[in-house]
Amino acid sequence: MKAELKDKLASIHEVKDQNTLFVFKFRTRLGGGKSTGFRLIYDSLDNVKKYEPKYRLIRTKAGDAA
Repeated sequence: MKAELKDKLASIHEVKDQNTLFVFKFRTRLGGGKSTGFRLIYDSLDNVKKYEPKYRLIRTKAGDAA
């Protein structure tokens, strides 16, 4: 589900590298049908490694070099 959402957001916001796009903290509304969450889009991988928490880098495999 998150991968599909990242693909859709990347096309909407014209993100070149999906490793700079982070989606997290999704909650489903009561009754379903709608979910809310956060997305962060960084300019470069250097900024990702500088500002993202290590656990999120490890979770998304973007922190291999971190």
